[in-house]
Amino acid sequence: MACELGLLATTEGALSLKLDRTQIMDGFAGHEHALPAVPFYADVIRLVAESGVSYTATLLKASGGPGAQDCFIVRDRPRGDPKLNRFAPPFIVDMKASRRTWRELHEYRFS
Repeated sequence: MACELGLLATTEGALSLKLDRTQIMDGFAGHEHALPAVPFYADVIRLVAESGVSYTATLLKASGGPGAQDCFIVRDRPRGDPKLNRFAPPFIVDMKASRRTWRELHEYRFS
């Protein structure tokens, strides 16, 4: 259907490396969210590179490990950010930044 409309289809990460690789091999234009296995070996890197797929790792939603949002909130202290506080209502900032799960840095898949 997308091809008939001249659109490029993008897939949503499936938490399944087998399905994700199959979608890349099938020619989807893009893949969103981190592939669920780390470290990447040469064969997976080569597949993604040679396929021409647009790969968006989306670090806040890391597959195969905890999401990075907690790490960034603890590290960057967004509650004091003037731009965030200008555009987000205080209850949203409080809701997102008040309770975090503490983890060792090596547990995050982006570090």
